[in-house]
Amino acid sequence: MDDQQSAQETQVQYDRMLREARAVALIKHPNVIVMHDIVEQDGRPWIVMELVEGRSLSGRLSAQGPVAPQEAARIGLALLGALRAAHARGVLHRDIKPPNVLVEEATGRVVLTDFGIAQVSGVTTITETGAFVGSPEYTAPERMSGGRAGPESDLWSLGVLLCTALNGESPFHRDSLGV
Repeated sequence: MDDQQSAQETQVQYDRMLREARAVALIKHPNVIVMHDIVEQDGRPWIVMELVEGRSLSGRLSAQGPVAPQEAARIGLALLGALRAAHARGVLHRDIKPPNVLVEEATGRVVLTDFGIAQVSGVTTITETGAFVGSPEYTAPERMSGGRAGPESDLWSLGVLLCTALNGESPFHRDSLGV
């Protein structure tokens, strides 16, 4: 890798981090990760977020298996509230999946994280440059086919996440993108 390519990749990572920080900063909700600050040290940016002591939903599913229907409903309601707050601010998460959901150990609070590929109304996104980003098995059909995403795309992903929570694996898991 040459220096120019390395510099371009660094800039892409920097831009993605700033996009995530800006998206999270727009949303105030108890089920959305809190961003405290953005700092730069030695030319590298860092996002300072709240510490959620617990594990991701994917970690919980791996360790304990599927959740009970009541727990899935509780998780779903928390995430629905987080998405309602995000959508009201013009933010589409676009990457709802178990690794991006934290469950706080002491309280059971559900926290939506990783707004790195979020789409903020009126702001150019990574995918508008032609690249697909996201997790295919959790991505709504309209996004997979290159169509316009909206709040309903996040709700599709939430539905797949809840199926995964109840069954222990995604109903759309494939080893490759091919059929």
